[in-house]
Amino acid sequence: MSTVQVDEDLYSRQLYVLGVDAMKKVVSSSVLISGMGGVGVEIAKNIILAGIKNVTIQDTRTVTMLDLAAQFYLDESKIGKNRAIACYNELIGLNNYVSVAVDTDEITEESIKKYNCVVLTDWRSLEQIKKIAAICHANSIKLIVVDCRGVFGYIFTDFGASFVSNDAIGERPSRFLINMITNAEEGKVTCDADEPHHLSDGDHVRFEEVEGMTEVNDKEFEVKVISPRQFTIGDTTKFGQYTSVHRSGYGNQVIVPKEFHYMALEEALNHVNEKIVQFDWGCFGRDQQVVLAFLAMSKVIEQTNSPKITEEQLLAAAKELNSAHKIVDEIDEKLFKLFAMGTESVISPTCAVFGGIAGQEVLKAVSSKFTPIDQFLGIGYIEALPTEPKIALTGDRYDPYRMIFGNEQQEAMQNLRYFMLGAGALGCEMLKNWAMMGVATKGNGGVIVTDMDSIERSNLNRQFLFRDKDIGKMKSTAAGEAAKVMNKDIKIEAHTNRVGKESENIYNDDFFTQLSGVCNALGYVQTRLYSDNSAFSTRRQCSSPVLWAQRLTTR
Repeated sequence: MSTVQVDEDLYSRQLYVLGVDAMKKVVSSSVLISGMGGVGVEIAKNIILAGIKNVTIQDTRTVTMLDLAAQFYLDESKIGKNRAIACYNELIGLNNYVSVAVDTDEITEESIKKYNCVVLTDWRSLEQIKKIAAICHANSIKLIVVDCRGVFGYIFTDFGASFVSNDAIGERPSRFLINMITNAEEGKVTCDADEPHHLSDGDHVRFEEVEGMTEVNDKEFEVKVISPRQFTIGDTTKFGQYTSVHRSGYGNQVIVPKEFHYMALEEALNHVNEKIVQFDWGCFGRDQQVVLAFLAMSKVIEQTNSPKITEEQLLAAAKELNSAHKIVDEIDEKLFKLFAMGTESVISPTCAVFGGIAGQEVLKAVSSKFTPIDQFLGIGYIEALPTEPKIALTGDRYDPYRMIFGNEQQEAMQNLRYFMLGAGALGCEMLKNWAMMGVATKGNGGVIVTDMDSIERSNLNRQFLFRDKDIGKMKSTAAGEAAKVMNKDIKIEAHTNRVGKESENIYNDDFFTQLSGVCNALGYVQTRLYSDNSAFSTRRQCSSPVLWAQRLTTR
């Protein structure tokens, strides 16, 4: 492993998050992604940019018009071709350090054993998923299963019977001043009022420069958190009495490896409620309903071999599965009705979310860093759905959106006029999503994107619309050109202006009154502050809504 080389210029931001040791594991790994639909290509794009050494894209299905709603490397000229072959040339251009291979055969046990991690995407029967999951579990191959339907998505992970994360937190260890340590069977540590400890139950801490109770110095203790300023460290009755005559002492968080125990899918189905990451605390129990809906769809596919299924079929399968595995107390038939409307709908925004999450799970699997999903995740953005959409499919690339949102909303999206600030990592992702959705493709619709930066080599690691040939070009121009390749109908106007007082003659009241909204995808603090000041706020009242996005490490 010590001989593995990492391009520090290209991966500079990623090295800051992962560290050199974890990054060396990433660039030495092999991953299989099965299914090159909307979420499959998102995952492939993400892990190729991240530098996985060998990525194989596998698919036996051919391109259809429906794929064009989310698979951003496909167009009408590729309909009828194998999906993996059809997007291969675009994927290999993302990272020269990554070897990308195509497999158009069915997955076999022999082919699975070549990889450190296997990712199953798209619709498939529950029996097929179980079979592949059993092979992976028996051979200690990390498995990630992910699918998106409409506004719903789910993930299942199995990283083996014993998986060790060397750094489950992935952030700088906490350091804090001590105010008091009591002598008790559960010795209580109180931190300085201005410095919370930022610890969680089970974390480890080491003390230094503590006076009086010197026995705790240079020793490691497991903590139980009481509050942001207090935690216990076990029996301190035999230690000296804490004093702070000259100094208070410090507590330092110690990063220790954390072990996770995964079940094979067949067993995990009996423990969904124990092995689910609760996401939607506002609608407690919805996550389990979503997982059950995806499992039920896969159960129906055993008979239909198609995602085109009825509400009645979905409910019958859900009842059978729930009777066997006790996943929910009562099936939410309203949720299942909404889910059934979109079993053929794969849309870009949902794929972007789950492609990002699954991509991170791949990095966790191969780098042994951060806390992985253990083991189910289900999310449903039901609030985005209209109550009674009027649906009349037209046979074009936008039908997956009409299936769930209706024709009126699709028409409205195509006529949107948006101002985007920033064409970096977030801006590239947003432009890709808008191109897939059909935003600004009709009438007076349009996207005005401004960014004063030019493209540097380090940008290529995360700003996927750019290639080596684009280095030195203005980001807004190159990003607009790339988005138009994904959808020739999107109307984009590229600016290179800094948004601030010096450009108020351009971005004035007349400009903002013509907009449907503003999307701020900038990382510049000064511009963000300016865009929150009274002058900008007054103008943007004419331009509702205002969308904000930000990123920090893996969040």
